Amino acid sequence: MPAVNWKQRFSAAARRLFGQRSVLGIELSPDTIRVVEICRDRGEVGSVRVCSAAMPQPLAPDGSIDDVDAIANSLRQLLERGSLRVRAATVAVPASACVLRRLSIPSCGRRELERRVQVEIDKLELDGDCDWSIDWSLLRPGGGATQQHALLVAVPTDVVRSYAACLREADLLPVAIEVDVVALERLVPFLGSTPTKVAAIVDVGATSCSLLVARDGAAAFHGSIALGPGSASVVRGDSPSVDPGVIDLADAIHQAIGFFWRGDGEDAIDEVWLCGEGALQPGLLRQVEMRMRAPTQILPPLGLLAPPHGGVREGFGQGPEWALALALALREGE
Repeated sequence: MPAVNWKQRFSAAARRLFGQRSVLGIELSPDTIRVVEICRDRGEVGSVRVCSAAMPQPLAPDGSIDDVDAIANSLRQLLERGSLRVRAATVAVPASACVLRRLSIPSCGRRELERRVQVEIDKLELDGDCDWSIDWSLLRPGGGATQQHALLVAVPTDVVRSYAACLREADLLPVAIEVDVVALERLVPFLGSTPTKVAAIVDVGATSCSLLVARDGAAAFHGSIALGPGSASVVRGDSPSVDPGVIDLADAIHQAIGFFWRGDGEDAIDEVWLCGEGALQPGLLRQVEMRMRAPTQILPPLGLLAPPHGGVREGFGQGPEWALALALALREGE
């Protein structure tokens, strides 16, 4: 496989994405708080700062934050220790806590599109015991095509409020509460895929695995796989042989992406990128590559962001676990 010129890819993508004020990208994983700050200088990357700390307690089973004060205090101390001064911040809720629906709607005007989306919203079978925050966006413009594709997202309102409260308690200004798999779309321009390629980004976390498929540089599929007892799980440490959990995880990734792609009549996946804290599990890359029958690589997000005059600390290696926090930090301030 030819070598990837990450610096060249990043420079081109950065020129398209950067322009407004910086935003902190914050990931609250089950065991780690990760923060990325991208400092801009005349529209270019000036420096990149990253810092992390242990989560004082895991998230609730529904994805919400139970002890807002404890996590906000840890986040505040982390920002002080890392000398991060940006106050605007965005954080992501796990896709496993949300309801995601991909809609295919005949091309039409905006008013008719909104009416049709509302019809789909009314069809959602949501838990009636809680309030839901519902939003949607076009995955790609109609552009004369016969179909428009939209992503419909429903998140329990209490989950959204707990994340917003946590940021405020940490003396931050919430810019947006996003869904992790949707935020990963901002990494697509860095992949350097040709317009005809279909690329998949697989973010392997500790309790869930987020899946994003992009075609023609635009997101076309979002999904999530729950990990834990009775299913695939993140395997820690080195092993001379492939752990059964890794094989189960590779099977689950292949089935989730393959089922949608065959059902939607799309082309085959051309390339797969693994990221997240579980991406470096021994044997996972090879197992995914064999099943997907596509070149599979580790996505090294911090490797993209090492400017000539420094900014990223040494010792992070490929850093695939920083992908989500980086994607969140690529959001422009408002």
